[in-house]
Amino acid sequence: MNSKSNNQNSKTLVVATGNPGKLQEMQAYLANLDWELTLKPDQLEIEETGNTFAANACLKASQIAQATENWAIADDSGVEVAV
Repeated sequence: MNSKSNNQNSKTLVVATGNPGKLQEMQAYLANLDWELTLKPDQLEIEETGNTFAANACLKASQIAQATENWAIADDSGVEVAV
């Protein structure tokens, strides 16, 4: 199998972040899979309106997937501030 046909078998997975460090982290987790990971387009900003970190991750992944017409993955490590 040549490299051209090998590339045709890979799938694009958009990491719903603009952070290159987060992209590298996800690439390390998924290194053994046949996915080409990319950052979300800069112009796409998702409002995090979920009640939990998991809900915000789902919002980001689903909205980025719809906008890019590719599979997407997200996490939301979040920051909590006591008020």
